[in-house]
Amino acid sequence: MVSEAIPDLSRRELLAERLVSLALSDPALEGEAKECISYLPIPYGELWDQVFAQKKTKELSSKLEPLFLRANLRSSLISDDAVARRAEWDDVTRHLRKEHYKALQDEWMDKIHAAEASHDDAAHELALKEFARISKEKEFDHISRKTI
Repeated sequence: MVSEAIPDLSRRELLAERLVSLALSDPALEGEAKECISYLPIPYGELWDQVFAQKKTKELSSKLEPLFLRANLRSSLISDDAVARRAEWDDVTRHLRKEHYKALQDEWMDKIHAAEASHDDAAHELALKEFARISKEKEFDHISRKTI
């Protein structure tokens, strides 16, 4: 028997997989995902597009098929309780948003350090502004969701 190695998934990828699993287990949640799709890592965004937008589960690429199979398997293990699924959906989307903003901040922090190292003042200034914008957006998102 040949065993395939299970890939090491990042926290963001695990959250994305869970979100897809929840949507597969409850079609009512699928319609609420428009806000979250932009937070998904690229392969999971592609998977979402093919499975939910285009309804193509039989024509998945070799890259997307294992993602779908894992998410589909996990969807069968999700609770039948609609209230529990909704609570988990809200929790997963909240964590996914946090991870999305964290990844953006990390990316711009790397650009800040690279600009400092190369003594490129224009690139440094641009990176600082973008980092500040993302930080404000993250904070606004956090505050606005607390008041809802």
